[in-house]
Amino acid sequence: MWAGPLGRPGEAGNGPPTQLQFQALQAMSAVLCCGPCFDPNALAEEGSLYPWIDHLLASEDPKVYKLACEMVVLLLECNSDIGSLLDWVVDRCYTAKPQVADGCFLALATIFSASS
Repeated sequence: MWAGPLGRPGEAGNGPPTQLQFQALQAMSAVLCCGPCFDPNALAEEGSLYPWIDHLLASEDPKVYKLACEMVVLLLECNSDIGSLLDWVVDRCYTAKPQVADGCFLALATIFSASS
């Protein structure tokens, strides 16, 4: 996959992504977050996107982590009708590793502060 080890959860990366891999990751996330999800099943309760987003939120690379946090915010904004997405984000705030939980909490805080 063009995004290298960032394209699939479970693949071990050797250091930070190359510039090309990061740009490919940005393109993939832009397609995913540019509007309502084109495949709502991917955001269903056991959707295929959640492990990938988890993987990105757990990244040690600050650019990847920031991109992942922005993805979660945009997904929540553009898919407010998909309850399982909100359920997943809230669940990750309590059950994920601290960095992933922080990213999900920041996304929720961003969404709720913008709506008030």
